[in-house]
Amino acid sequence: MLKIIIVTIGFLVVTGQVSTAQTPEEQPPVTTESNERVLEALLRNAEHGDVGAQFSLGWRHASGRGAPQDYAKAAHWYRKAAEQGNSAAQFDLGRVYYRGRGFTQDDVLAHMWFDLSASAGDNRARSRRDIVARRMTQGKIVRAQRLAREWTADRQ
Repeated sequence: MLKIIIVTIGFLVVTGQVSTAQTPEEQPPVTTESNERVLEALLRNAEHGDVGAQFSLGWRHASGRGAPQDYAKAAHWYRKAAEQGNSAAQFDLGRVYYRGRGFTQDDVLAHMWFDLSASAGDNRARSRRDIVARRMTQGKIVRAQRLAREWTADRQ
């Protein structure tokens, strides 16, 4: 996770999206052209499997910061990163399913992705998994746990 943050910040500094200036008045304006260059680079890298770029595109589309807000695209890129084992993307994909943004709301899949992220040590995911479990039947919880075990087994 820290590596992704450092790489993303470094990328933004190099491309001029973030300045090392100390005050907002000293920072150069972000232009549409420079933002488009960043999105193009992120997309190119994400399509080649760069998990950091995939997560960044997911976040940008979910938040509407640096890309048009589009929950379906956010879910697409979060899924790509989550499938590579990125716990932050797994957490955010769990939120997408929990809220029904980008995909149909699905507590089983929300629980599964929160569980995978929690297994990687994300305490927020553990808490969210427990919250979503409160509105699920025992049968759905068992199904979500089975899906998480199968997902993990398929990647070992």
